[in-house]
Amino acid sequence: MQIVKAKETDFDFIFSRIESNFIPDERREYDEALRLFKEGRYEIYHLTFEGKKLGFITLWQLPEFTFAEHLVIYEEYRNSGYGREALLMLQTMFPKIVLETEEPVEMMQKRRLAFYKRCGFFQNEHPYLQPAYRNGGNEVPLIIMSYPRPLDDFDETVKYIYERVYFKK
Repeated sequence: MQIVKAKETDFDFIFSRIESNFIPDERREYDEALRLFKEGRYEIYHLTFEGKKLGFITLWQLPEFTFAEHLVIYEEYRNSGYGREALLMLQTMFPKIVLETEEPVEMMQKRRLAFYKRCGFFQNEHPYLQPAYRNGGNEVPLIIMSYPRPLDDFDETVKYIYERVYFKK
């Protein structure tokens, strides 16, 4: 597997996959996402194998850690080990990774949480609300996962995510 930086010409395709995999309260509006991508505020990487695009990940390279905003393995490639391989590769690239996942209410959410744990991420046992991405949007109760260990500074990390990723005080 390779992790290949996406180009601006890839953005529309990737954003369409973000729209089909995340509810509106879990994603940015198109114009804001494109602007932030063009400005280099966050990066998008294709996950590829033998020339096939298997999915993508969006990352914020922050001074204290790397924040994974969206990870998608395309439906036709799910349950084939590619997600695990991608996360293990990211762990060799970045010493500290933080991401959000849904609370484990439904079976798929429980499976996703267990997947991250199997990949070496730790569930931080603190309440967390993802801020609304847009005016009139809703906060979303999520779980903060971290690699390579649980966060010692959970409140500071959340404050940093709010300010640097969601632009909230």
